[in-house]
Amino acid sequence: CVCVCGGVGRHIRASGRQGVRAALAHENQSFLPSRVQDAMSSFGGIEMNIADTGADFLVSSANKCIQGVPGFAYVIARRSSLKKTQGCARVLTLDLYDQWQFFQTKGQFRYTPPTHAVVALKTALDELEAEGGVAVRTQRYRRNQSLIRKGFSKLGFGMLLPEELQGTCITSVCFPTVEGSDEIHPQWDFETFYQSLGKRGFALYPGKVTQAPSFRVGNIGHLFEADVRAMIAAAAAVLVDMSICQADQITWVESEW
Repeated sequence: CVCVCGGVGRHIRASGRQGVRAALAHENQSFLPSRVQDAMSSFGGIEMNIADTGADFLVSSANKCIQGVPGFAYVIARRSSLKKTQGCARVLTLDLYDQWQFFQTKGQFRYTPPTHAVVALKTALDELEAEGGVAVRTQRYRRNQSLIRKGFSKLGFGMLLPEELQGTCITSVCFPTVEGSDEIHPQWDFETFYQSLGKRGFALYPGKVTQAPSFRVGNIGHLFEADVRAMIAAAAAVLVDMSICQADQITWVESEW
């Protein structure tokens, strides 16, 4: 709707890396006519002060860290920046200014809204507040991520990102290798691993978006430490079935995990 020459991401969902710092937005304010904050995979799951980002528009969705359902996206905008977009929309559905004006004058959507998604969003926001807010949810996601990292590492998997760059929303796990080398284990087959975990009640991201031989594990959603521990135990059992680990190598799962 508006000429945008700069965007800043808080969390890079492709790899799980924590996104560009808010300071970047401030450093570029002098030459960016508008600044858009991509918060699709971070809003509600990472503490942030929108004023500190320097963004004119923050865009996110209800179905990520807010933990709603797909079908509802939203924009948090500076009023002064939003007013500048009047008459700039190229398509009806993305005319934010017109929708905002309709809210102001009519108190509703211009056309039939996704009522189920709106109700789910309201419920999800109530649940976020009941959990203790974003700070508490961030800590839960961080504990999930820490356990995922620890568990898969003990099973012989590597991590794509160093710990200092790791975000709280998703973890990229490298394929297991032969001990003492960078060669992928000859018994490893991601499709087998993926399907076998699915039969045990756990779903991984079925693909990767980096060049590295890896897969992704989500840390967000209504997941808790017990869920992560159960997933690691299931992964250990699958690795034994795939002849990547011996049963006596994963006794720690029952004794420690």
